[in-house]
Amino acid sequence: MKEGIERRRYIRAPLKLDMTIETPAGRVNGMTADLSISGLSIMLFIGTPEVEDTFKIAIKLPNGHEMKITCQKVWSGKRMSNDLLFNSFGVRFIDISPDDQQILSSL
Repeated sequence: MKEGIERRRYIRAPLKLDMTIETPAGRVNGMTADLSISGLSIMLFIGTPEVEDTFKIAIKLPNGHEMKITCQKVWSGKRMSNDLLFNSFGVRFIDISPDDQQILSSL
């Protein structure tokens, strides 16, 4: 199978952090699969939630700090991790503070 063209401007680091998605129906728990300073992919323990065009996520960092970022969903599908199949989707950051971008780049 031929691989697709990589269109990302920033390298994504494989990093698993607890996070939540704020939806009209409430908060949904998940985990990051990988991230960069411009976006991330999310693994969910339930089905992919319905989200608005833009929505907020909260990422819990190893130091206990919780980062809140406004995002836009760009893809959805399935992802394997540790022989388990997860619902997943990728997001692009729409509104992230320079400080939070710096923290992400240091991870």
